[in-house]
Amino acid sequence: MNLLSKLTFLPPCNQVNHHYQFDWSASGFQFGFSGKSIELQITSHHTLYGPVILAVFVDDEVYQKIDLSEGSHAYTISFARNDIMHLKIIQITELQYGFFQLEDIQVDGEISKWDKTHESILWIGDSLSAGYGLESDTTPLVFNTHFEDCTHAYPYLVSHALNTTPIIIAYSGNGILSRWIPETEEKVNDEDILPSIFPYDLEENPSWVIINLGTNDASYTRGIHEREQRFQKLYIDFIQTLKTKFPNAKFLLCYGLMEETLLSSVKNVAKETSSLFLRFETATEKDGFCFASHPNKASQLNAANTLIHFIRTHNEETL
Repeated sequence: MNLLSKLTFLPPCNQVNHHYQFDWSASGFQFGFSGKSIELQITSHHTLYGPVILAVFVDDEVYQKIDLSEGSHAYTISFARNDIMHLKIIQITELQYGFFQLEDIQVDGEISKWDKTHESILWIGDSLSAGYGLESDTTPLVFNTHFEDCTHAYPYLVSHALNTTPIIIAYSGNGILSRWIPETEEKVNDEDILPSIFPYDLEENPSWVIINLGTNDASYTRGIHEREQRFQKLYIDFIQTLKTKFPNAKFLLCYGLMEETLLSSVKNVAKETSSLFLRFETATEKDGFCFASHPNKASQLNAANTLIHFIRTHNEETL
């Protein structure tokens, strides 16, 4: 029997040559299980920054993490209990550092279907949405994928709290107009810019589309009016495309948390696209930072609580 048919796949997921491919943060699969062990046959492709990392959840608690080796390998997960468990296995690192394909699953036990929640939220963002650096302090000089875990970033926290499926399209260092550039650079960096690489073939119908972009664009716009106008134009174009794709979703633009240079520009974009807007409190040194001066887990949790309150309030008002 093909046990893959008993899995519920968590988006985004694509079928490639009879295998299931997972690229983005928090994508993976879930199922019910009772038995001794599970063997996963997985092919992983990753960069020099470290392995693709999976988190195995049992009944919503982290059971173990798996560092995937390059190429096709078998991974065994063993259990000491025999009652029915709800298992969720997701990628906690982001696409630009690698992706994986599930080729097969074998079990010593029984698999049962565990459907995902009916409601979903589409999150679009950068390192703040991907959980970049949250597993490290400020001391390391070079990034490693072990520093990243999307389940501690506000998109996953909010979705979990609201019992919705997260669809996280997050790409560290990315933006609308330009990726992050150092102060010594003047030229825009639009390689693999997010509106170009967004997976427009998504089949999901999210109830919310929540976007937090602009932090990296600010490294290029630098308060220059013409650049800020270009940022706004491209952001408006992106949202209008997304609104055509997801006509039934509520749109919310967020900004802050790490810097506020483009705050007024993002507010203008929200107004021009009839989207909602929410400002995050900007993390300070007093709040504490993690790797590369990013907001730490406490700041991410504060942002999550702000969003949870906002979404619940707005949902109640629109009933």
